[in-house]
Amino acid sequence: MANDRVVAERIRYQLRGSYSHYYRRMLGPLLGALTFRCNNTSYRPVMDAVELLGAYADRPSKVTVYDQGEKVPIDGVVPKA
Repeated sequence: MANDRVVAERIRYQLRGSYSHYYRRMLGPLLGALTFRCNNTSYRPVMDAVELLGAYADRPSKVTVYDQGEKVPIDGVVPKA
């Protein structure tokens, strides 16, 4: 059991490192290159979130917060714990 926990922690550490160092940098160019469309209204919160990410994709990576007036879609995007 303790060994499984150590392995799980190592995997989590590697995945987190991969996201923060490579995939996160590639998100901006990817969002700039693709156009997302969806007619299903139940996916509207997710589409709003993707649009918001796209709007901030060209900003420097040092910007870690959204503008004060920005409405960040959480309901329907982030599952409740």
